Amino acid sequence: MSVLDYSTTASSNTSLSGIGIQGSNKVSNFDNALRQFMADIAAGITRSVTKSSGPVTAVQADHMQLWRCTATLTINLTAASTLTSGWQLIVFANGGTVTIDPNASETINGAATLTVANGSYAIVICDGTGFYALAAAAPDLSGYVPFSLLTTRGDLPYRGASTWQRLAKGTAGQVLTMGADDPTWSADLLSSTLTTRGDIIYRGASAPQRLAKGTAGQVLTMGADDPAWGPPPSAATLGTAQASTSGTAIDFTGLPAGLNSIDVMLDGVSLSGTDFILIQLGDAGGIETTGYTATARNVAGAAAVSSTEIRVSGGVSTLLASGLVSFRRQSGNVWVFMGSTLTQSADSLYCYVGRKELSDTLDRIRVTRSGSNTFDAGSINIYYA
Repeated sequence: MSVLDYSTTASSNTSLSGIGIQGSNKVSNFDNALRQFMADIAAGITRSVTKSSGPVTAVQADHMQLWRCTATLTINLTAASTLTSGWQLIVFANGGTVTIDPNASETINGAATLTVANGSYAIVICDGTGFYALAAAAPDLSGYVPFSLLTTRGDLPYRGASTWQRLAKGTAGQVLTMGADDPTWSADLLSSTLTTRGDIIYRGASAPQRLAKGTAGQVLTMGADDPAWGPPPSAATLGTAQASTSGTAIDFTGLPAGLNSIDVMLDGVSLSGTDFILIQLGDAGGIETTGYTATARNVAGAAAVSSTEIRVSGGVSTLLASGLVSFRRQSGNVWVFMGSTLTQSADSLYCYVGRKELSDTLDRIRVTRSGSNTFDAGSINIYYA
């Protein structure tokens, strides 16, 4: 007898599996009935039973059992009226597809049969006339990483061409970078590119590049494309003095771009004759000999206007000129200037002012003469910023 056969009305329960339990029955019946009651309760507790082949038939005594089906098979259900309302069976397909087939024309969930796919389960419930089931599909684990793939502490999973793949742990200090398709461990970009204390990393034409450390006092400046170390923009530079004891021209070339001021300094400069000492500016195209607006005046004499150079002294042999000519960039390639020199041998003071617009960036200065004389004394230097 199944607990499903018990009545919910106490007075209707007059026997237990054929054992009378009314007051008129013998005393021993009550001992036997209690034992049978215990057996019925035990049978009604969920048990796990393995079914490895079929077909198999589910009967009332299978109430609340868990059937683990390890092969493809069919479960035939006894008539619903026999199983009675409330009868239940849990079916777990654990090795193949399980087909649940109700008796005769009875249905389950309104259909003639119910298919439980491998890995899925169903709870079959009888309502006395038919069956319904609560079914659950096997979880889709295709998007989950199988733990067995990762074999070592520090391993990482990643999606390969079609399946999950293992990226073995890297070594200390490595960083995760992206290859053409898959990730990989590689050396730290900074530590592999920067080799010396003070190095700087910057983006080159197509990849990170190392800018080696500069020297003390230099500053980082921007070139046409890449950064570079250079002198502070505001710092002034004293050139290298050149002797003016021979030759016909003293040139200062290779001046850096970005200059805003230049001073030309003469110390006891002399010519072999009475030519004038001249200063001319130049750029990448060479020294320019036209386009000057310059006026020089001997304080004791007349003004000398020129469009081909800047006259700073002259007209007297062995004049020994000393003084300073200051150039300032007004804007673009326009330079204005002023200065004065003293000719010691003639005791004359020359003053001069004017402007010159170059065709390109100033990068050279020349000190020369107006005729065919040669230099024969003194020295010349420049100071620029």
